[in-house]
Amino acid sequence: MPQPTIILHTEGIRVTALPQSTAADQVLRSSRARHEDDGIYVLDDDTPSLDQLADLARRRSVHLVRSDRPFIGSTARSLADALPGTWLPESYNLNRSDWVLAEVWDRGPLAAALADSLVTSVAVIHNPASEMEFMVAEHPATHDLLVGPKTPVLDFPSTTFLATHVPTPNGIRASSVADATQQLIPLVPALDRDLCEGRIQRIAADLGETPTGSTATDETLGNLYLDHGPRLARRVLDAGTLLTEPEEDDLLNRLRRERWPIDRDETQAWRVDAHRIISLARAAGLGLPQPPEPAPPIRSLLPAPPTATNRTTGRQR
Repeated sequence: MPQPTIILHTEGIRVTALPQSTAADQVLRSSRARHEDDGIYVLDDDTPSLDQLADLARRRSVHLVRSDRPFIGSTARSLADALPGTWLPESYNLNRSDWVLAEVWDRGPLAAALADSLVTSVAVIHNPASEMEFMVAEHPATHDLLVGPKTPVLDFPSTTFLATHVPTPNGIRASSVADATQQLIPLVPALDRDLCEGRIQRIAADLGETPTGSTATDETLGNLYLDHGPRLARRVLDAGTLLTEPEEDDLLNRLRRERWPIDRDETQAWRVDAHRIISLARAAGLGLPQPPEPAPPIRSLLPAPPTATNRTTGRQR
């Protein structure tokens, strides 16, 4: 059985500790190290000191390994600062957060490294406005940055929607934060369209599952008025979409403030709102490009050619 291990990343006076087993985690808890994120501890303000941690680890047969690489959370924070807009970083110790592996939405180098168990920790950068997320890791051999999108949470089977509508994207491999930034900037709009399409499809599915005249469920109403509808409304407003009816402006303001219709139980009001936000989102160019509607048949202005019946009738006259 391998010896329990704690990986230490030192950056200035900050030391980040990643326990690789339950025994290692117990050592860090006993040492009074600050628990920062899921399975990640920080030794700051000399509490505890490295000597104190080393002594406690030795007594409990836990091995300390000092890494010469920066902690991935610090790298992700630099990447979040470099990307346009607001991005917030979070870090995960894969030894304690193996659920993260199931949430990578990527068929590129990040997915391959995770599948081969080469990576011990990952970070996630999150955009609050679009709820887009990227997973960030460092390849342990080449030290390249590996970045790939995280599967979006759409309140219905994401894998079904993604498999049907959106090809799995390729993540990126970059030599530096600057290189990763340049590669990610063109990917952000495409992934944003995928997320918007998922929200539109969720509301459209609710419409299809709620027959006209029946009462919408609380979950269905919540999808429109508390979750996907408000996010689409904010994006429509940000896009500066030209509104042609007062009802459209009223709907966007209600959704933006997450307000129910005046009569919450009036299903017809919900159906009108659902159809309207889908139409506004499509008009704003949100979601995936839609196939053009078939052109109506062209009616000829010329008289129809005589048929065999017409010709026979003419001869009888």
